Amino acid sequence: MKLKRDFANKMLNGKKLLSAHNLVFLTAITSLVTMIVTFGGLYFGLKTIIQASKSLEETKRADQGNLILSLNRDFFFNDRLYSVRKAIEDNVPILIENHGKLTDQDLDDYIGIFETMDGLRARKIVDSSLLDENFCVFISEAYNNVEVKSYITQVRNDANQQDIYSGFENLAKNECNK
Repeated sequence: MKLKRDFANKMLNGKKLLSAHNLVFLTAITSLVTMIVTFGGLYFGLKTIIQASKSLEETKRADQGNLILSLNRDFFFNDRLYSVRKAIEDNVPILIENHGKLTDQDLDDYIGIFETMDGLRARKIVDSSLLDENFCVFISEAYNNVEVKSYITQVRNDANQQDIYSGFENLAKNECNK
């Protein structure tokens, strides 16, 4: 042990660089700096996460707006869907077999767009309030239309699947009757 101390003293030319007191002080300063850097990193990390969350929410709102615009365009400017909507609004026969002008496919597509909307709502891709503001009047009118109800019953019976158009019914019953 004495040999090591003598070697260290020779290397340092007899100077003591670190006393026990200085070593404790240096350890405390190092711990304090490490703690400050850690908390600083934590602060900036949390701030980055909060900013990213806000940015994600803004992106979601913008995407919902674009989706609603797309649904509006499809719903209001598609001639076939317009014809179905107009027949329901005017309370005239819809389907050819009922002395209307439209096919089963036309009505299926009309109800199908509401099915899609319910799927988007259920997955929280579109807020219910956006659907309510833009489409609930049309959903309710279709749901309350006798010919539409009859068509749904017929399709369910023919396919032996009672859940067909359940998203449309869910929107009409639970989302549009609030």
